[in-house]
Amino acid sequence: MFILKLMKRLFILSLLLCTSASVLAQDIPKELLKTWMPIMTQNYKGDTLAYITSSSITFWSFNENRNGYLISPGTTVKKNFTYTIATSDSLNLNIGGLEGVYAKIAELTDDRLVMVIDSNEVNTFIPVPSFQDKTNSGAIKGMLFGKTWTFTSDHPYPLKYDIHFLPSLEDSSFVLSEYYNQTYSARLNGPLGLDRSFWGLANHGGTPILSIPMTNRTGMIDEFQALLVKNVDRTKITFAYWYKGEEFELTATKWKKKTSRVQRKDIENLTRQPWRIQEEATPLPTDTVEFIGSVGFSTYLLDEGEAYVNDSTSLISQEDIDNHSLILKFDKTGKYRIYRESRVLDEGKWSFQFNNSIIYLISEREEILTDGIFGGYIKVQKLTNNRFIVKRVFKAKLNKYFWDEESLWEVYKPVR
Repeated sequence: MFILKLMKRLFILSLLLCTSASVLAQDIPKELLKTWMPIMTQNYKGDTLAYITSSSITFWSFNENRNGYLISPGTTVKKNFTYTIATSDSLNLNIGGLEGVYAKIAELTDDRLVMVIDSNEVNTFIPVPSFQDKTNSGAIKGMLFGKTWTFTSDHPYPLKYDIHFLPSLEDSSFVLSEYYNQTYSARLNGPLGLDRSFWGLANHGGTPILSIPMTNRTGMIDEFQALLVKNVDRTKITFAYWYKGEEFELTATKWKKKTSRVQRKDIENLTRQPWRIQEEATPLPTDTVEFIGSVGFSTYLLDEGEAYVNDSTSLISQEDIDNHSLILKFDKTGKYRIYRESRVLDEGKWSFQFNNSIIYLISEREEILTDGIFGGYIKVQKLTNNRFIVKRVFKAKLNKYFWDEESLWEVYKPVR
């Protein structure tokens, strides 16, 4: 009799446990269990934001066992989290040991998730799309390493950037340490000039995604945060990206690289002798609009008191151009010097970028201690053995103020 009662109680208990487990499993909406990609950020008023925030560039992946991970586009580094269903439309999250993170689900369907993580932001997600092209990320990286590509899009507005993809990370201060092994440096040549950035490429849900966060003078440019590869050709890659919730298409076209013979000739012409400025040239007609980013310094930069050097003579002036006293010297060893007659204004390392159309300068001067020129770059319009036409964009500092000092086109001739 006792055994029958015990078996009856065990049966009821097991039935309750099964029922409880079933209820818990049903608490997780099946629509949530996938990897979600952000496509739009809005504020609490419903206004769509163009800028990028930390929560609006992260992919979210939810698993059925109440855990998941966060991942940035173009990488494979995951930040794990666990979650519980607080109510029918909210989650309690534990992200990387940080408990008490609350997320409200404003909308959830098979193809759309609207989630409020910060009370000031409403983020809209879609499942990571899968396109027909199945080229793997390793093959695409091989196409980008050491090459220059032009990225263009007509929507939502005309956009054009030349991007040179380096196969290594030059400046680790740009990225967090966990991304060092899968992040590479990039040079961006766009409407506001040349800038440094970084890039990464990885598969997400079977789709290769290229990430190029641009941190130039205008701030973060969101359309380059996540570029989804749609189609790959030998010299052309088509990407999809989202801007304010709408999908657009962007095309990258590979530059035809100069032959080794032509590259050697460019280096020979550049390094054969120093170059002295002769005159400022009238800019050639162009079909594209150039945004001039130069800012001339004014008297307030000289008015800082004794705490600063106040050495404006270490900068290039109009007088240097009129008197033909500015000299550029490039060595085959990769060293450069900028002179005012015999006075050295800047020195460091140079390299050709963008198919030898830009000379990139890395200064070796100590920024903290001195004023003057600290590298920058030089756009090459023409380079022969007796004529060098350039536009220079030097990084300049006077006291604690930095700016990009951009010249007109200038004509240089060899110093004989």
